Amino acid sequence: MDKERAIERAKETAQSLTTYLEAQLCERSATQHGKARLPEADVIDIAVVRARRLVRRPYAHGLLQGYSLVEDDWTGR
Repeated sequence: MDKERAIERAKETAQSLTTYLEAQLCERSATQHGKARLPEADVIDIAVVRARRLVRRPYAHGLLQGYSLVEDDWTGR
């Protein structure tokens, strides 16, 4: 029974890996042909946005900056 389970698990892993590699190849091919995929955004409720604050985060040794929404721990509004 354990041998069958191991074989089934190996098949699932191989299938997952194949799917991942196919996606990577498609993405690389699209990028090479000038058709880069657009970044996807998470859709969030406006109430969630109001409960958070926008924080600037430097990276790449301060050369670049990104932004993220973080929980607003200040409730004195």
